Amino acid sequence: MFLVAEGVASVLGSHLENVRNAKLPASQKGFVEWLREENDRYNAGHGITAFMYEGHQYRYLSYVTSAFIAKLDPALKMGVSYLDNDTGQQVCVALDPLPVTP
Repeated sequence: MFLVAEGVASVLGSHLENVRNAKLPASQKGFVEWLREENDRYNAGHGITAFMYEGHQYRYLSYVTSAFIAKLDPALKMGVSYLDNDTGQQVCVALDPLPVTP
């Protein structure tokens, strides 16, 4: 499930550091955990090169959210959340969509 509020679309529950304790359906908790696990697997598999680009923390979350936005309304911002390895804090950001030219 996705959440759309105030012009921002995000994966429901992705902003929670510990999604397992959230009051969400089990399937949604599993989806968020799966996205995080896939992201971790990608980063581990690509070694230091996975960390070369800004956004490596939320790579898979951005894939599914951008697909949702493209289908629903390309003017929406993409809401992503990730654990900042430097501070240990959960960070939430709203990214502007890339301009689309025909």
